[in-house]
Amino acid sequence: MRRLELDTFLRQCSIELSAEYKRITSRAREDPGTAGDETECAWAEALKKWLPPYYPVVTKGRVVSHDGEASPQVDLLVLSPAYPPSLMAKKTYLASGVLAAFECKTTLRSRDLKKFYSNCSQIKRLCATTEGTVFGELFAPIYCGCLALSSQVRPSAHSACVKLDRSIVRHPREMPDVLCIADLEIILATKSNIVFDRAWFEVDAQGRTRPPPMTEPVWTGYYPVKDPGRPHVPIGLLLQSLYYWLGWKDRHVREMHNFFEDTGMRVDTGADVRMWPYSIYSDAVQGEFKRQARLTNGVRLSEWGVAYF
Repeated sequence: MRRLELDTFLRQCSIELSAEYKRITSRAREDPGTAGDETECAWAEALKKWLPPYYPVVTKGRVVSHDGEASPQVDLLVLSPAYPPSLMAKKTYLASGVLAAFECKTTLRSRDLKKFYSNCSQIKRLCATTEGTVFGELFAPIYCGCLALSSQVRPSAHSACVKLDRSIVRHPREMPDVLCIADLEIILATKSNIVFDRAWFEVDAQGRTRPPPMTEPVWTGYYPVKDPGRPHVPIGLLLQSLYYWLGWKDRHVREMHNFFEDTGMRVDTGADVRMWPYSIYSDAVQGEFKRQARLTNGVRLSEWGVAYF
């Protein structure tokens, strides 16, 4: 498959979602509840068409932790292929079997985005923290996103994300992973480390560790991406980002992510920066840095990556 063929398929998906938006909003005043349900179904069908068939895609449910704490209701979930079929009808899904959770909006508004950030943080806190690597500590095990057919957030969805991040997100692992507005843009989370140099941790003649050159070497932010010439790019980058996440455990999906990336779906237009102290990492990760500064650069699916997009 060439890039032109991929663009054609993604463009068709974008056209279908746009048509659904027009159809749903034309009757939304009559029955707002049904409009919301139809939006969920539209996004569910889009994911089912693009994800391998062995990933269950379900609507309306709550994520529950191992100790029984439950999240607010989630509109759309992607489950592990190993999720027991007998438990799928319960509408409370075990966090260990949930791979992705999405809020779905017909038209995204500021109040929706605030609620999404709050819910996303709650969902990510339900997951057990994986300590010992950069990736494991910067990311929660559940990919969280907001999928909208259109937006009325002003002045921009990106500026709203930046503001909400500062007020709600308490650790990089709580950040939403994606905000996709089908007819406009996609906003992707990015997390990176200013490269730790082994010399940062060497001791002086008195046996003291030197102060590092910067006290907040972990940087996070959000890439806003839009391309008027290729209006299907938000859908393409959503799939690429989701494939990347699923690809950590699934080799077949990993190859699809690599294909999307190699065909030029990445369009970076600059990100804001929020800086975090070195102490957000566990003693185990800090210890590894002190011993050998083992960060990698440009290596796909590295647990010790310099940057994650």
